[in-house]
Amino acid sequence: MLPIHDESAERLVHRARAVVYDGKSGRIVHVHEIRTLDGAPRPAEGAAALRALELARTLNAGAQGVVVSRLLAVETEAEDDIDAETHCVDVETKRLKQITRRTGKGKRSRQ
Repeated sequence: MLPIHDESAERLVHRARAVVYDGKSGRIVHVHEIRTLDGAPRPAEGAAALRALELARTLNAGAQGVVVSRLLAVETEAEDDIDAETHCVDVETKRLKQITRRTGKGKRSRQ
């Protein structure tokens, strides 16, 4: 996700986040966030997921390892940074989850 420098954080009234993922593997290919400041209209429910999916399909068209027809989007309340290295989507529950990584010699660590 691109970092956003926001000096008007105190005016933030709504934040919608969505992740786009491969519907077969759960691998995240795009994260999208819509911030609404005081006085601006709130986006409709599901708008973040729809926009994220639209952008991901455009940005990943022809990308190696990405099957655009399998991409799905889900909105999330997660406050932490979300990326494909530390998170994925459980394809059955459609919920974001942290990835357990192998640290070597068969040990696992939780990111």
